[in-house]
Amino acid sequence: MAANSGPAAVSEDLVREHAAGWTRFTRLLTIAVVCVAVVMLMFVLQFATGWGFAVFVMLAGFATVGILVARGRL
Repeated sequence: MAANSGPAAVSEDLVREHAAGWTRFTRLLTIAVVCVAVVMLMFVLQFATGWGFAVFVMLAGFATVGILVARGRL
């Protein structure tokens, strides 16, 4: 309502739940961006070095992302 301009009554639990969900989403988005960057690097490298080295870099990049995610660093 337009007449009621006071602060919204929101429970602290709802705010914490929303913050936790937002943190999970941003972490997932960060992981997705890193994985897309690894794939794009593979496409660039395949022109310069050939498919063999590019696939190796892609697999090493995905392994690194997996390790970082498992350790909670990414």
